[in-house]
Amino acid sequence: MGSLVIPDDSLICIDTSIAIYTVEQVPVYAALLEPLWEKFAAGGFAYVVVSYSC
Repeated sequence: MGSLVIPDDSLICIDTSIAIYTVEQVPVYAALLEPLWEKFAAGGFAYVVVSYSC
């Protein structure tokens, strides 16, 4: 898998699955998502969680 490059001061929309993968510590995604949460904790961007029901 590639890496995430998030520009400073971005607004990121994440699907609920990303939050679930993080809470459940899904190994396949843990390394990919770690930089996302570290940058958020450092104040690098804001995010919203979106959920779609069909």
